[in-house]
Amino acid sequence: MRRHTAMILALACFLLTIVGGFSSWAGKPKQSDRKRAQPSTPATPSVNFGTPAPVATGPKVARATGAVFQKHSPPLRPDLLIEEEPVYKGTDISPDPSATGEVLAVQQEVAIRLGRLDYKSPRRLAHFQWLDQPNIQVIGWHGWIQQATRTPDGWLLRVRMMPRLRTPGASVALTRDHFFEIYEYKDGKLNHVDSIDPGDAHKGKVDRL
Repeated sequence: MRRHTAMILALACFLLTIVGGFSSWAGKPKQSDRKRAQPSTPATPSVNFGTPAPVATGPKVARATGAVFQKHSPPLRPDLLIEEEPVYKGTDISPDPSATGEVLAVQQEVAIRLGRLDYKSPRRLAHFQWLDQPNIQVIGWHGWIQQATRTPDGWLLRVRMMPRLRTPGASVALTRDHFFEIYEYKDGKLNHVDSIDPGDAHKGKVDRL
């Protein structure tokens, strides 16, 4: 009897050992399960920096640094330069400031016509030939009507003519030299009839202001 009981106990222990081992094996995760269970390493986020910005050059650099750069260097001494072909200003004549009434009206009309004609008499050009020298340019003519005399057929007017000058390094250039021209205004027409040369008293000097 005792022997039978011992065999039953031994068999029971054997069965318990088998059951316990199976439970441990069933509860152990498989290799594939462990691989699936492993958390994946988060991917490093991809940052797109775009195309590298071009290096700033030229005016952009000047603005960024607060400096001012010129594409071409200016002349070192602009006051010593003079245009080869300056802008010609034509003829500008004014009426006598003291003229009134009909005389003023005639002088205004003649002044306008003289400006439009821009006439340069040969004797006037010969008188001012001394201005043909380096760094002096005649860029026009100006003056005023000094006298207007009524005639049976119209008007005779004496006009004081002076050159408009330009020289390098001076905002204003003047000469006291002048020339007189006589014009006839008749039937709405203006004609140059004579000239008066005042001589050489003021030739050869240009005042730069």
